[in-house]
Amino acid sequence: MYFVEDNAADAHDSQSVHGETEAASFSWTYEEIKEVHKRWWQLRDNAVEIFLTNGRTLLLAFHTAKFRDDVYHNILTSDLPNLLEYGNITALTHLWGSGQISNFEYLTHLNKHSGRSFNDLMQYPVFPFILKDYISETLDLGDSSIYRNLNKPIAVQSKEKEDRYVDNYKYLEEEYRKGAHDDDPMPPVQPYHYGSHYSNSGTVLHFLVRMPPFTKMFLAYQDQSFDIPDRTFHSMNTTWRLSSFESMTDVKELIPEFFYLPEFLVNREGFDFGVRQNSERVNHVNLPPWARNDPRLFILIHRQALESDQVSQTLCQWIDLVFGLKQKGKAAVHAINVFHPAVSSCLYLGHIYCIYIPPNGRKGNTFLRVP
Repeated sequence: MYFVEDNAADAHDSQSVHGETEAASFSWTYEEIKEVHKRWWQLRDNAVEIFLTNGRTLLLAFHTAKFRDDVYHNILTSDLPNLLEYGNITALTHLWGSGQISNFEYLTHLNKHSGRSFNDLMQYPVFPFILKDYISETLDLGDSSIYRNLNKPIAVQSKEKEDRYVDNYKYLEEEYRKGAHDDDPMPPVQPYHYGSHYSNSGTVLHFLVRMPPFTKMFLAYQDQSFDIPDRTFHSMNTTWRLSSFESMTDVKELIPEFFYLPEFLVNREGFDFGVRQNSERVNHVNLPPWARNDPRLFILIHRQALESDQVSQTLCQWIDLVFGLKQKGKAAVHAINVFHPAVSSCLYLGHIYCIYIPPNGRKGNTFLRVP
C-alpha cells in the first residue's frame, strides 16, 4: 500500500503530532499488516489505525467517514497473511480468565478495542490506580489494605467525598427537572457527578511532561510555559491524595506507562519546572519509600501489584466503570460514575458481567462475559 500526503510539497516543514518531522509519503506491504481498527479523530468517526508487524502503528485520518470505510474495506478484503483475529472481546476475555494473558495485556486490548490509542492524546489508553499506600517503607502485596477500591471510581475512595458527589448530583438533578427559564442565560445541563474526566490530553501530558517529545507538546498546550510548580506532577503520594481524597476536581486515573516505563519519572533532560511553595525544586518524581528512590523498582513493584490476586479478583469492577455497563444510564448513577456531557467519552464495549469463581489454581479466578 502507498499513501501520499495531500500537502506533500509542504511536508518537509511540517511537524507530526509528536513534534517530529515525518515523511510526506510512506508505504508497506500487506504482509506487514497485523491489525486494522476504525478510529475517531478529533470528535469525527473518520480514521483508521493500522498495526504493523515491526511494532509501528499508523493513525490515518480521512476527510469523510465514507472514504475511511472504503479504505478499511479494501484493506480487510486483501490477502493479509499476518492479520491477527483479535476482534472478539469474548475470546480475549476467556484468554484472560484462563490465565493465558496477563491483567496488563487484557487492559491493553480493552483500551485498543474501545478506540483508545497511543497515537491520540484525546483518547489515550487509561489504566487504573492500583495502590493507595505511597508512604510505607515496605509493601506486602498480599495485604489487601494497600490496594485501592476498584469497585468505586477513583474520586469516591472515601465516604465523605462520595456523599458530596451524590448530594451535588441530586441538586443538579432537581435543577434539571425544573427546566430552563426564559431569562436564564445558562440553561441547566443533565445532572452529573464529575465536571472533569479521568483521562484526557491534559492528563497524559501532565504525567509525561519530563519525556520528549511530550514535553514540547505540553509546552504547546500551556502557551509555551510549564505549569505552576505545585501543580506539576511531582509526587506519587500527592497525585494519589488529590485524585482519591483531597480534590473535588482532580479525578485522574493512570496511563500504561506507570506499569512499564520508568524513564518518564526521571527528569533526564534537566528541565526547570520551578520551585514549589515549600521551597522544594521540582525535578524527578518523588517515589514512595518502598521504591527506594528507584524508578525501575517502582515500576517492577507496581506491575506486580497489577498482577496480584487482589487486583485480579476485582479488576472486572473497574472495567465495568470505564469500559462497560456502568458508564451510562441508571447503572452509572448508582455507581456514582456520571460525567459532565462535555467531557464524557463513553467508549462503550457493551455490558460486562463479572463472575467470581473460588480459587482453583488460576491466580485471578475472574471471568467476564461480554454479549
